[in-house]
Amino acid sequence: MTFREFKIYFEQQIKAKQDEKKVDERFAARICSIIANVNRDSKKKPTPYKEDDFIAKERKPMSREQLKTMLKAITIAHGGEVRG
Repeated sequence: MTFREFKIYFEQQIKAKQDEKKVDERFAARICSIIANVNRDSKKKPTPYKEDDFIAKERKPMSREQLKTMLKAITIAHGGEVRG
């Protein structure tokens, strides 16, 4: 197997794993939406939940300052002390 062939094979394997993960996420989201809809109070929430309501959205990475602020808040919330 040449390096080029190996690279193509490896990229195909990665793509297959990513596709498999998406199928698993969709399946789990479907189950979550079914459970949520069975237990939903139709007076409080008249529209049913959809699968997409249970799939995590991609987010931008946090900046250093955002991360620092969040960690300080978590530390304080858990009774810790922020120094410096």
